[in-house]
Order: sequence, then C-alpha cells, then structure tokens
Amino acid sequence: MSGGAGLEDGVRLTVRLFGDLRKYLPKGQELLELELPEGATPAFVLEQLGIHPGEVWLVRANRQVIADGSPLHDGDDVEIFEPIGGG
Repeated sequence: MSGGAGLEDGVRLTVRLFGDLRKYLPKGQELLELELPEGATPAFVLEQLGIHPGEVWLVRANRQVIADGSPLHDGDDVEIFEPIGGG
C-alpha cells in the first residue's frame, strides 16, 4: 500500500540516531523514515540498520525510554543513543 493514511500490517517510524551512531545514516541525512512489520521492536530496528546492540545505551519512543522487546507503533518517533563516556 502506498500513499494511504497508514500501513496495513505495518508501522511507519521516524528514527533519529545520536553521536557516533549517525554513521549508520545515509550521507547527508539526519533521520530515517522506516516502514516495518507490525510488532517491530527496537531490537528489530537495530538489526535492520546493522547496529550492534552493544553500541546502544538507550532507545526512546516518543521521548519515553523503552525496552529492546517493546513493540513500536505506527507514527512513533524513535531516538537511539550511544553510550556516553566521561570522567
């Protein structure tokens, strides 16, 4: 289905990557628009983008921290953050 108000049996997400994770974005892009199967999780998003889970500190959907196995919903704004070092 294309051009409709939503997806049948799927979810449309906006994904933003922060820090060094931006290397997984196509050159010149600041975010991704993804269409994934219904029931997709943050772990599935990482897999689709080729990001190893060890590179990720936390994932938020609509500004709320979520677990790797939490289902994502159509229209979610997903933010993926790398671990931050300091001292």
